[in-house]
Amino acid sequence: MYSDGWTGSFSAYTRYSTEGKRAGRMRVVVSRVPWGGPNKTGPNLYGVIGAPYAHKDDYPYSDAFKAEHAKGRVWSMEDLFTYLKDPKAWVPGNKMGFAGLKKPDQRADVIAYLRTMNDNPPPLPAAPPAAAAAAPAAPK
Repeated sequence: MYSDGWTGSFSAYTRYSTEGKRAGRMRVVVSRVPWGGPNKTGPNLYGVIGAPYAHKDDYPYSDAFKAEHAKGRVWSMEDLFTYLKDPKAWVPGNKMGFAGLKKPDQRADVIAYLRTMNDNPPPLPAAPPAAAAAAPAAPK
């Protein structure tokens, strides 16, 4: 279960690459993710899952994110799930102008999409028992 009570599963999202990309574009969550792409309003997010906070040397992060980097924080899917709900609350003092995605399914879709934007995608976390029982069967 996540901090806001969501008991879903990232692995249940077989539509992730389409829905997550669309949710990111509609809500300007995903700054830019192509490998080697330039930073824009935010840093390029290719490979963000598993990377340290404020890991791009060529992006002017806020002092709040630099402080998280100094603590050794690493972006997990769980961290992103909470961050995407309310960026200002997760890292107080950051410069993110995005209000967040309140719907858990949209956040999960964005994270599942970001997971694919990685040279070595990290494994999906195990589904909580309630989500695993409710998850649709994978297409054959």
